[in-house]
Amino acid sequence: MTAPPTVEEITARAASTGSDDIVIVRGGCSLLNRSFSNCRRAVYIASVGKPLVSCAIGRAVALGALQSVDEPVASFFPEWRQGRKRLITIRHILTHRSGIQNVADASIELEPAPDIVRLALAAELTEIPGEKMRYNNKAVAILGGIIERATGCRFDVFVEQELFTPMEIKEFDWVRDATGTPTTYGAFVLRADDLVKFGQLILDNGRFGGTQLLNPKWVAESLAPSSRDHPELGWLWYRLTEVGSQQTGQSAQFVAYYHVGFRGNYLVAIPDQEIVAARLISREGFARGGDVYSSFIEDICRLANPQLGELQIPVA
Repeated sequence: MTAPPTVEEITARAASTGSDDIVIVRGGCSLLNRSFSNCRRAVYIASVGKPLVSCAIGRAVALGALQSVDEPVASFFPEWRQGRKRLITIRHILTHRSGIQNVADASIELEPAPDIVRLALAAELTEIPGEKMRYNNKAVAILGGIIERATGCRFDVFVEQELFTPMEIKEFDWVRDATGTPTTYGAFVLRADDLVKFGQLILDNGRFGGTQLLNPKWVAESLAPSSRDHPELGWLWYRLTEVGSQQTGQSAQFVAYYHVGFRGNYLVAIPDQEIVAARLISREGFARGGDVYSSFIEDICRLANPQLGELQIPVA
């Protein structure tokens, strides 16, 4: 069994891989809060923002702007009230089962697109909705449009008012398309110490401080296995279990919720140890010779529980 890393070893690994920031919180108290750049600032978190989009959907449900994740996308975009697209629900997008055409590399179609929502709505279906799980940036781009249609607020305005303000997040920015719409497949620019607040939000069943932002039932459903064939995926959250228990047919021991972003941005939340951790790296970090801190998730999990067996971490 691999020896668990110490906080000092994790700090050294973060420094050697060009990290900008690393934060580890346990039970609301700081275990590690370190910046390796000249000054701490908000950093583009890439696909680590997808769980935050999930939280935004949950907030819209809590407010009654959305009835449930089983609402058809066509309820908000009438052009989908035909063919098989009429079958696609918000749940399908949250679980990467929409079936719409997607190019894995976002720089090819999504980043040059002047209007990402329109691009996604115009995409052809390559599979029957709900049939297969395929990680899909283009489909996630539609969620920003759904929030806007459901709440009357553009996605960034809604998130700032309904999540950032009550969570005391004051330093942030957005990646937007030419229409000003945040690119929800990867839109958030945040500080690491603010990103961990979202991990803490789900560990606290949707409560931040004295405010219930998300319905506890919704939080539980969003973190549960989304399907039998892909139990490692919730609603834009990944779930980590031990490998050994899966191989022997025993009940898999759950370990952590997490997500990964381009070049090694990470958010990890471990419920039984009340640990939340984030590692961020900017483009400047890449230039300094850094890149993916490939063992970060496992390091955090073994720091939390030194007795863990083999871990095989699925990533997007």
